[in-house]
Amino acid sequence: MGYGVWFLRHRAKRKQVESELHKTNELFSLAMDATQDAIWDWNIRSGVTYFSPRWYTMLGYEPYELPQNYDSFLAVIHPADKDHVKMQMDEFLRQSDTFSFEYRAVSKNGDTRWILTRGKVVQSDEQGRPMRMVGTNVDITERKFMEEELSQAKKAAETASNAKDRFLENMNHELRTPLNGIMSVLQTLSESDLKPAEKEYIEMALNSSSQLLASLNKLLEFSSLQGDTQQVHFQPFDLQEEMSKLVSFFQPQARNKGLSLELEIDEKIPSRLVSDISMLRQIIWNLVDNAVKFSNKGKVMLKISPQPGQTLEFPGDTVPLLFEVEDSGEGIPEKMHGDIFEPFVVGEQDIQLKRYHGTGIGLSVCRQLVHSLEGEIGVRSRPGEGSSFYFMLSMEPCQAIEEDIESAEAAVAPENNRILIVEDEKINLMLIKRMLQKKGFDVLTAMDGSEALDVMSSNQDISLILMDVMLPVHDGYELTRMARKGDFKGLKNVPIIAVTALADASSRQHCFEAGMNAYLSKPVDNRDLMNMIKRYLVERGQSTAV
Repeated sequence: MGYGVWFLRHRAKRKQVESELHKTNELFSLAMDATQDAIWDWNIRSGVTYFSPRWYTMLGYEPYELPQNYDSFLAVIHPADKDHVKMQMDEFLRQSDTFSFEYRAVSKNGDTRWILTRGKVVQSDEQGRPMRMVGTNVDITERKFMEEELSQAKKAAETASNAKDRFLENMNHELRTPLNGIMSVLQTLSESDLKPAEKEYIEMALNSSSQLLASLNKLLEFSSLQGDTQQVHFQPFDLQEEMSKLVSFFQPQARNKGLSLELEIDEKIPSRLVSDISMLRQIIWNLVDNAVKFSNKGKVMLKISPQPGQTLEFPGDTVPLLFEVEDSGEGIPEKMHGDIFEPFVVGEQDIQLKRYHGTGIGLSVCRQLVHSLEGEIGVRSRPGEGSSFYFMLSMEPCQAIEEDIESAEAAVAPENNRILIVEDEKINLMLIKRMLQKKGFDVLTAMDGSEALDVMSSNQDISLILMDVMLPVHDGYELTRMARKGDFKGLKNVPIIAVTALADASSRQHCFEAGMNAYLSKPVDNRDLMNMIKRYLVERGQSTAV
């Protein structure tokens, strides 16, 4: 009686286990069918290998059409991948309990299929040597095709982007070169003895040329920033001087519209700071340009002050500054505040909203430049109440001892300084040469790299070089590197200023990497050029005297 009860209970338990095992197997089979994975079980010692039916069908074979052994696995591997797979397997067996790798397999009809194999050692001998391994195969051919298509699309997009960048670079050079000649002639004429009406015409022509230049700069900066080619170059500058020049440039436009354009700099801010002045100029330029463009009455104000809650009481600390450009324009709806810094944003159909976008890239350039300088930018505006665009930057105070510039410049007499101009455009060369000769400098010229090579080799008393970059025979980068290596006697440390129509960030970076001291993009403002020449001649005179 007792045995019979035990038997019945044991049989019931066994049936329950068998039922659960059946369910588990059924669920496993359903899961494998759903995932389309194949299973394999490899006895490493004997080579006997179980392949599930899916292993065969994914390669176009009938289930169990190939022998169930390791050689069958090797036989279907693409000849170009076979040695690599063997090496991978040997390495995994020596160093790891699990593995995963991809390879190509040849199907029954000769097509190539991509397979992802995963495996794990499930049994080892007493010495730890693998005896049994199980795993799965997954057909990833479609994924590989998609990856290849994406890769080709990416390459095509990169090729198109590079072509676009080259086109912009070439067009920029082709436009800037004649524009430099036009603006240089106009600047030279403006310094002549002219009638008031003639001076006004020249001022209007310069204004229009400058607006064209501003649009070129925006396009080029945007292209450079999109390609992550913008590099930060810190250098000392005079805040009052730089901001005054920018504001004075927009004064004629403001006056023509009946606007008041003002500059306000907190007196506690140090006069000399260190930052990337080229980036700072571009940011301020774009913001003031927009403010003047979109205001029809009232005033535009550029304000520079310490950031809220910050003090400037400790010399040597960073200088946290708040730059604000306030206008009395129509204002911007709050719902557009988040989008207005995006490139090529188009607002609502209302023409009054569309006009705020201009070319659609100026504010985007500002944001990216501010971020390059590790700052923040934003806008406060309401319709009918004007706008205030602001950005915050931290700068270093200039630690150099302030010199009496006027007396230093007086000590550097132009007639005692020889300047070499390397420029392949005849008009630009003539205008810069005449301007320098008018100031009393001794001027040498070269119109290509070969001439420059001869002049630099035979004149060790050159005080400063104005170097174009795109030159026949030897370009400006090569000539500069040669000078820095000491190939020209007496010119290893001569100041070299790049004066080039290549205004993109990458070219600017190449100039500094080649060893140039400073960079000016064409069209060149005669005052900026003279100030830079004086600065480097002063520094050279001081270093020579030490």
